[in-house]
Amino acid sequence: MRKFLIKIFSSKELYIRNQGSVKYFTLTPGMQISGLIISILLVLTLVASVTFISMQDEIIAFRNEKLQETVQSYEIQLAQMQSNIDSLDKKHQLTQEWFKEITSTLELRHKELTKIFEKNASVTAQLEEMKAKFAIASNRVVRSKSRTNIIASPIGNKSDQFQSRVDTGVNNTDKIILSDSYEINYNDFVSKQDLMDVPANIRDRVQRLTIRQQELLDALEENTDQKIAEATAIINATETVNAEEFIASILPDTSVASGGPFIPMVADIDRADPKFKQMLRISNNLEKLSNLNLSLSQLPLSVPVHYYKTTSDFGPRIDPINKRRAFHAGLDFGAPSGTDVHATLPGRVVKAGHKGPYGLAVEIDHGNGFRTRYAHLKSIKVKRGQKIDFHQVIGTVGSSGRSTGPHLHYEIWYKDKVQNPMNFTQAGKHLFSSGLPSGQ
Repeated sequence: MRKFLIKIFSSKELYIRNQGSVKYFTLTPGMQISGLIISILLVLTLVASVTFISMQDEIIAFRNEKLQETVQSYEIQLAQMQSNIDSLDKKHQLTQEWFKEITSTLELRHKELTKIFEKNASVTAQLEEMKAKFAIASNRVVRSKSRTNIIASPIGNKSDQFQSRVDTGVNNTDKIILSDSYEINYNDFVSKQDLMDVPANIRDRVQRLTIRQQELLDALEENTDQKIAEATAIINATETVNAEEFIASILPDTSVASGGPFIPMVADIDRADPKFKQMLRISNNLEKLSNLNLSLSQLPLSVPVHYYKTTSDFGPRIDPINKRRAFHAGLDFGAPSGTDVHATLPGRVVKAGHKGPYGLAVEIDHGNGFRTRYAHLKSIKVKRGQKIDFHQVIGTVGSSGRSTGPHLHYEIWYKDKVQNPMNFTQAGKHLFSSGLPSGQ
């Protein structure tokens, strides 16, 4: 090997001519081998460097590709997360809007319910005051049955089922079931399919509040309708006036007369909503009931004496003096001489004194077309033109004029036509409870 290397790398002389001078260098085998080794090392180094640089670029490109893939994957996940967040925000916003709408509706209905119940309390107080006045006037006690409460109570142990009724305060037999129990479907309140799940406790509270409101409305509507029917029947029972026509005659000009609970015309109320229509209907009915109560207070429904016996009815009869058939234009109340006679309605005295066969008589104009006449009195305690209060004593029972004994001859006139007083007193008995003998 050595010989081979010496043969290959034998000594060589290198001549260099420069400006006429010649120089030479001797390249020994060692120097040649060393140069070769250095050259090989340099080449290897260069190749290694190029290879390294090339591989490094590939590694960097690979890393960049992987990094790009990671970034893209992260961006996709981030976009999905953002989409989910946006969806949740939308559902949360829609749920908030729904809850706000529900609570606003419930609050609005509660306000209207409050107004309606205040109106109902006012109308009821109006009727109770009138009843109490008549009861006190005739020493009568209004029975507790006249007290009416609107209630809605749960059925059994089911807090989401209610039954409404009118409680008269007497016993269970006097409770009127107004409607069968029912449940409110939660889907009735959630019309949007993309809402978040509403907590069960909130959902149940909304259901219970809505059920209670509906049941109270049902109970109040039933009670109001019943009172309207009763009051209308009482007025019509007089066989003298029609309820609707009489209300129209005693109220002011309808162009300026109006009333009823205030129900604002705002977007929060859906006027097509059955509950709104029901509240409006109840409000109108309460106004009608108030007008009916006013009408009842304008009718002579009480009796002019407390203790009495009916001795002669209205209409055809045999005259007690000449025994011939005749028409009796009033109602005779037999009572002891000197018994107080009371005005059956407020008014003004238009006649007070002797009136032919009527003897001592008092005639009172009550307005609205009504007049009452009290005849055969023993004494008169009022004078013409005097303003009379309800149940004020106007005289005493006697037997003056064409009479066979102590009694009060009582007449009711409406628009200058005599009416049957029995119809009015009987109608009054349906309105006012009686604790004293009625004379029948």
